[in-house]
Amino acid sequence: MFGNEIKKKSTRILSIVLLSINAVLQYFAILVSESRAAYFATIIVAGIIVFVATLKNFKREKLTATKRAVIAFVLCAVTIVTVFSVSSLASKTIGKAIEKNKVPIMLCVNNAQLLSANSNYVVTDDVDINNVTDSNGRIRFWRAGIKAFVERPYFGWTREGSIPVIIDIYGKSKTDAIIYGGLHNIYLTILCSSGIVGFVCFVAIVVIVLYRFLKNLFQKKSVSMELLFSFAISIYFLITELVESRILYTVSFFNVTFWLFFGLLNYFSLKGIEICEEKS
Repeated sequence: MFGNEIKKKSTRILSIVLLSINAVLQYFAILVSESRAAYFATIIVAGIIVFVATLKNFKREKLTATKRAVIAFVLCAVTIVTVFSVSSLASKTIGKAIEKNKVPIMLCVNNAQLLSANSNYVVTDDVDINNVTDSNGRIRFWRAGIKAFVERPYFGWTREGSIPVIIDIYGKSKTDAIIYGGLHNIYLTILCSSGIVGFVCFVAIVVIVLYRFLKNLFQKKSVSMELLFSFAISIYFLITELVESRILYTVSFFNVTFWLFFGLLNYFSLKGIEICEEKS
């Protein structure tokens, strides 16, 4: 029996070590890839993990739900700021090391040709290298989307109907990117496709579900891990959709994953509220 306990403990330690190494390697890969979506997603996930872990582990009778929530939000904010600062410093350090040692890496300039860092840029006619921004072209998509929305603000153009309108405003240089990637902002995509009416309906659904979650959170001294995990995944998508368009108007892994966990968030919130009401 003593031997089994040692074996279990050794297995647990080994698992923690391997998972930590895996996390560090993936973190390094994200920094080197220079993918902004993955970069900020990592920071957001770190904050969400701390938030969820704090709410789950604080079960002391002296701590009210409000105090637990405040502590969780503060620790979440501190984590996000810390990870962002460390990531920025690490990214600059890695960049200088690559430049100093002339490590061959692959760069992509606004979907132009993939080239070695040691070669000259070869840019297609529709890309102005002097105007490349940190948004990787997203700002131009957003400007075109806003112009399309202003032309038909109430009910929008529909998803398919908005595509040719946005292409006419933006130009034909990014036709495929617009068709398959949308405006890289789901909220602006909703405004263009479904107008103010569709946007209000979507926001109303999100607000109602999050209100139910918060109501459940403040009523109970402890909440289920299923509820917290569903909340974490839902918030992650709602934030990252500021630079993506994946949860509506398409069927994909991201779309299915978001609505699955968002539905679970609503279910567990309602279930928790019903349990509290029955006890009272």
